[in-house]
Amino acid sequence: MISREYNPVLAMYDVRGKQEFIFRTNKLQEIIGGSWIIRDIFDDYLYNAAEKVGGRIYNYKESEHSDFSMENFKIHMEEGYIGEIVYEGGGNFQVVFVNEEVFKEVTYQFTKTIMETIGTLRVLGTCVKASENFSDYKGDRKKLYDKHRRQEAEESNIAPWACLPIVQVDRKTSQPLVEYAYSNDANDVTYADAKTRLTIQSKGIYGKLSKESTVKLLKYHKEMQRIKNDDVDKLTKLEREFYKKNEMNLDTLVTEKGRDSQLAIIYIDGNNMGARVSAITKNCVTYEDSLKVLREFSSNIQKTYVEEGVEKALRSTKQSFRVVVSAGDEINFIVNAHDALSCAQTYLDYLKDCPGNESACAGIAVFHSHAPYADVYKIAEEACESGKQKMKELNIKNAAFIDFHICQGAIGTSLENIREKENGDVIGRPWMMWIKDKECESVKETTTHKEVSEINAFLREFSRSNVKGMAKAAKTSKTDLLMEINRVYAHADEKARKNGKDKFLTVKEYLSKDSNRTRGIVYELSISHDLWFRNSNKTNENNEAENERWGV
Repeated sequence: MISREYNPVLAMYDVRGKQEFIFRTNKLQEIIGGSWIIRDIFDDYLYNAAEKVGGRIYNYKESEHSDFSMENFKIHMEEGYIGEIVYEGGGNFQVVFVNEEVFKEVTYQFTKTIMETIGTLRVLGTCVKASENFSDYKGDRKKLYDKHRRQEAEESNIAPWACLPIVQVDRKTSQPLVEYAYSNDANDVTYADAKTRLTIQSKGIYGKLSKESTVKLLKYHKEMQRIKNDDVDKLTKLEREFYKKNEMNLDTLVTEKGRDSQLAIIYIDGNNMGARVSAITKNCVTYEDSLKVLREFSSNIQKTYVEEGVEKALRSTKQSFRVVVSAGDEINFIVNAHDALSCAQTYLDYLKDCPGNESACAGIAVFHSHAPYADVYKIAEEACESGKQKMKELNIKNAAFIDFHICQGAIGTSLENIREKENGDVIGRPWMMWIKDKECESVKETTTHKEVSEINAFLREFSRSNVKGMAKAAKTSKTDLLMEINRVYAHADEKARKNGKDKFLTVKEYLSKDSNRTRGIVYELSISHDLWFRNSNKTNENNEAENERWGV
């Protein structure tokens, strides 16, 4: 019998390689299933591990009396609990266990079950002795993070199994194919291990699968059934509406299959979350005070960034969409390519209107519906990261940036390498949509929404062929672009010259101040002209608001 001696420890669990696990495949159902596995990893496995040890873990989210205190913790331990969840957020899951022996036994059962059930997902657990009477959460958390970082450095990354030359493997992941999926109905898939191969062949083989793929698909279908039965509370109202339709074929999102089949992944990530957590807990010392503030902060982030922000962005378009990942301040969804810029900016504009220091960066990757999803996702993530990097360079705290990339040809390399070959130093992205910092001189060193809008207003006065011609000139040199602008303006009709005179002078002024950046903006607006800035191709009904945003 395990000891229940009262000697509490603060423990933290961290799921390792989350993105690698989710995006190891290009199949959307497996990606969504993988994200749901990670979302529910503690609900599905940690509580069962505690029961195997002979106890339960108290979850404050399931109780009306949610505040943590030493008195409440002792009461819960006397009621038969062996641990209490204290905080979940920022990718970490923190639990106070009654003692270190209990932590080790629960962690052993927890990680063992994950390895046996999933195989390729790793969870790292760390604990430190809690301060006396839970009086110093800040100090305990620092010790915990320091120890956790050391364990991360020492952690083995060896895969739990390898393949013999005679074993069939998944071409994408190199994992052994160990199970079969079979079905006569694509929406009703059943799984069986290789031993039952002969009994299922007559029913129609759906495919050979690795263990990881099978687990992801099983989770996906299980959750889809729960959604249909209205038996799920971890999705927003919008997500439930979408998943009930069960439209996983991305071809249903395109404008016209075979002719206009471009989609876009939008990756959004909140800014300065670590700094904000440090700021709100600056004057908190005890567990009781610190956890109260952290839990409230985590709840507000979920409400602002996921429940309300995504709802507002995706409701802004009548087109279909796919929410892939929505956890904390990290959002990832797929929309029709023509709606991508509008959706991303609607989301960021919502954050601008929120009180406090809410801000985020967005990355957009435009791709064709059958392109490898995992590779495109990485491009979108890197585009988002370029905005964050720009904020660090300019020492900006509260702003919103958008960067985008239109994927063409091979995309199996980094965004930085692609741009190095495509643009060199002629680049205007990322675009800063807005800034909350009152006085920030460094704004002059980045592309602002005002610049983009004014240059776009000039380009919109001319024909599509002239706009596309400026893209080539912009990449060549400042002189070539200036000559092309003068040529287009001189040969335009009277109405275009009259409407574009002031705009023409504005673009020339921008070229004289920062030629490379202005050339970059002209190039970027030219290549995205058909997607976002031509009325004939707008799928969003809010054209007036969109035109106003971009100076039209």
